[in-house]
Formats: sequence, structure tokens, C-alpha cells
Amino acid sequence: MATVSIVVLMAALSVLLLRLGAIKVWQLLVGVVLGFVLASTGAGPWIQNVIDNFFAWVGHFKF
Repeated sequence: MATVSIVVLMAALSVLLLRLGAIKVWQLLVGVVLGFVLASTGAGPWIQNVIDNFFAWVGHFKF
């Protein structure tokens, strides 16, 4: 469930950065390709584990 939220958040952030002119389209595409490459390596499961643990930790806070 957290993965879908991260994807939506990152997509919204990417669109915002593009609209503000903070990044160019080619820079966004390089980041997307890098994400796919990292996900297909041995680092992919480790990165997912770190993200899951981070959101589990944040979920323990009472706001």
C-alpha cells in the first residue's frame, strides 16, 4: 500500500518540478531510468526494505 502512495507522491512532485522549471524533461527521464535499473539489481529489495521500514517507523508517530 505504501508503494502506491510513494508512486503518486513522486509523480506529483515530478510534475510540480517540471512546471516550476526546476528540472528539465531529460533529467526526469534519467531519474526514471535510474529507478528501473536500480529496481532490477540486487539493491532493489534492499531499497524497498528501507522504504518499508521508514514508513513503518513514521506510522508509529501520533499526529
